[in-house]
Amino acid sequence: MGYNWGVKNKFKEYYRLSEVEFDEMWKTAFIVLDANVLLDLYRFSRETSDELLKILELLSDKLWMPHQAGLEYHKNKFEVISGQENFYPVMKAALVDCKKIIEKTNVRDKSYLVSKKQIKGKIELIDKFLLKKQRELPKWREKDEINEKLIKIYDGRVGDPYNEEELKDLYAEGDKRYLISTPPGYEDAGKPIPHRYGDFVLWKQIIDQAKTTKNPIIMVGDDNKEDWWLKISGKKISPRFELIKEMKDRAGVDFYLYEVENFMEIAKNKLGLSGGEINDAIREVKETKEKNDSNNLWIGSFPVSFSDEAVIYSGTSGYNGMIEVLPGISYLDSSNITIKPLSANIASASSSIGSHHQTLATPASSSSRSHIRGIAYPMENAEVQEIKTPTTPETKVEINKKKVKGAKK
Repeated sequence: MGYNWGVKNKFKEYYRLSEVEFDEMWKTAFIVLDANVLLDLYRFSRETSDELLKILELLSDKLWMPHQAGLEYHKNKFEVISGQENFYPVMKAALVDCKKIIEKTNVRDKSYLVSKKQIKGKIELIDKFLLKKQRELPKWREKDEINEKLIKIYDGRVGDPYNEEELKDLYAEGDKRYLISTPPGYEDAGKPIPHRYGDFVLWKQIIDQAKTTKNPIIMVGDDNKEDWWLKISGKKISPRFELIKEMKDRAGVDFYLYEVENFMEIAKNKLGLSGGEINDAIREVKETKEKNDSNNLWIGSFPVSFSDEAVIYSGTSGYNGMIEVLPGISYLDSSNITIKPLSANIASASSSIGSHHQTLATPASSSSRSHIRGIAYPMENAEVQEIKTPTTPETKVEINKKKVKGAKK
């Protein structure tokens, strides 16, 4: 009887596949896009979306959509479209504020370097450019060409949902996994039910597909959370080793997770695509991601306006993106509706956006904190309503505290 006691054999998930192994994987793998990647088709420029759709069309025989990914795509699509439609009004308000600041600036109207009139003229050019781009925005509510293409691409390639009993069992399993921080999904544990289980349901559907077909899985994700990625000093190193191992143990196949720009780069090479359009598209995706990672605050699906102080907590019990609501801070949803803290002792507020119920809170203890999903942009010039019910010192959790970049002094 032979034994294989080699190190790589026993700890295979910790070793990156060779180029030959990756090539073999791409030949037979199902390619799974999470909902955020599909929704990014509405966020990217039209040219970049067209290039990504071209790749999906060429790889359509390899694509498979888990039911959970399709469900989240459809539930959130109109919120994303609304965000694109509201972009110009938000930027217009920012430009108006810029003009006001320039008028209040205590300098001569004609300085040696530049006049106020010249600065305002440049602002007018920016305004005209943004208005032109807004007018070029597709009328997705009337004719959604992106959705129409996705329907054709994924025809006959969508998984089935779980029934109520199956979901009940999965939720119970998810709770046990979250207690010991087993990926994926545990970083969503603070979300309301059933949204906290979305990533776990997605993962189970992917495993079930791999079990049935015995095909490897290539997943393309736009999620920055550490329950999908191994991150060292904030840099993504690889998919979580636990995910690679679980897929191998349960389905007997390999699993790999790509970011969108890396997936597009590899697909470009394998499909023999060339030209400036595809390279420009990959560059846009990469630059957009880098900007989001460095400049924006990932705490909600609506913009946040900071006034006095904002504190974000990270790395605590696996819950990243916790925010403490302090006096003078208001939260704006995608419709620019101000959400204000309500309680005298625990400043909290909630907003139902689409199908998602968000909660913002200053908890009395770390166990009661709420986890906020999505992306928020610092809006320092937004109007802030004064909050009359300040939090008490006892409600603050002094763990891994740092000032949010963009908060007003």
